[in-house]
Amino acid sequence: MSTTKAQLDNRRQAGLAIRKTREDSGISLRQLAKRIGISASYLHQIETGTVERPPAYAALKSIGESLGLDVVDLCLMSRRLPDPVRDEILDDPVLFETLYRKARL
Repeated sequence: MSTTKAQLDNRRQAGLAIRKTREDSGISLRQLAKRIGISASYLHQIETGTVERPPAYAALKSIGESLGLDVVDLCLMSRRLPDPVRDEILDDPVLFETLYRKARL
């Protein structure tokens, strides 16, 4: 499945929000990466929206918590469905069917 322009724009929007908040907080890219346990290069890719797939939920959660950003907003902008949400959907056949039909798959 290829990445659409809208998905890339969403990732860039999330990345810009992360970068702006990080810089406004006076935290370097390397400091934040070390604090949350990811490489500086991966964080740079998240901030620039150049990651091939949506950033990992764990990374978004750690970034959000470290910078005081809403993790839900970061997940929505990055088009990342958190594992606990995915599990809830898959554990509820009625909810899954409703969402499946709404997506018109």
